[in-house]
Amino acid sequence: MNDNINKKHIFNLAPMECTTSCILTYLNMKQKNSSYFLLSYWHLTYYQQVLMSGTKKSNLNSLYGVKQTYYEASVASIVNCLHNNQHVILMCRPDRLNYFPRENLIFNNLNFMHAILIYNVDEEEQFHFIDPTEDYVGTMSATEVEHLIHRKAMCLALDDKLDVKQNEEELILSSIQEVYRTYMSYSVHALHPFKKDFAYLNSWSALRREQWLKQHNVMISAIVKTRKAVWQAYEDVNFFTPAQHKELEQGMNKLLKQWMYLNFSLLKFKNNSSQQLIENICHVIDDIARREKDFILLLKQYADETKVAS
Repeated sequence: MNDNINKKHIFNLAPMECTTSCILTYLNMKQKNSSYFLLSYWHLTYYQQVLMSGTKKSNLNSLYGVKQTYYEASVASIVNCLHNNQHVILMCRPDRLNYFPRENLIFNNLNFMHAILIYNVDEEEQFHFIDPTEDYVGTMSATEVEHLIHRKAMCLALDDKLDVKQNEEELILSSIQEVYRTYMSYSVHALHPFKKDFAYLNSWSALRREQWLKQHNVMISAIVKTRKAVWQAYEDVNFFTPAQHKELEQGMNKLLKQWMYLNFSLLKFKNNSSQQLIENICHVIDDIARREKDFILLLKQYADETKVAS
């Protein structure tokens, strides 16, 4: 296995996007175009009272011919995968990683798992790995790997033995259709329970309220960073006409501005939880919901127009 790995391969998508960052880093290591993966990575969900943009869905097989196989994690199963020239994404508790910043453990109460990418084991049984969201490349012993495995933790083996030829236009159109379908079916509803919880935040305990606000300062920053990466993927494939691109870019910039304004407003809320500020923030959330939907509808409209024209 190629051990010539360094930080240039790291793709840190955003905080809390650790599994996807591992996948994107893997694609970089294999010199594959990660833009194709990101085209359909536009999601929103409110899970365990946390707003997030990620998704567990992955289309690596159809896009790149990368086979994904889930295993119950063990040192033996990881070694077996590595000896078969596979890479392994290991789900683990971040508080068991000695380099993981303690201040970044604000999601520990939700038992969210962290992901690292293991790409080699050497003759001295040192496991070589990358943690993209922490910008970390390192090694650990078999004992340390075993310590990371929490209960029935899973690991995902990635194997790129297949060769897939893509029609780029069909791939882009398919990705936009997938974004439209999943967003209108699921993601479009995510901001409603988020807004409802925020509106009643003053009735929560001070500790829980502070925790929710801290978590969402991180998650909204992650949403902004992820949205930027998805838009960059569309710019990289250069699919839209100049006029279409201009209108989409304007919509994206206004949307990102509102997400950032929401984050700033939540920071203000920590010191000023007045009813007026609550109402103002609720209006911002409504505006973001409208702009998200409008952007997806415009993306779908331009995709349909291109499809008809071709």
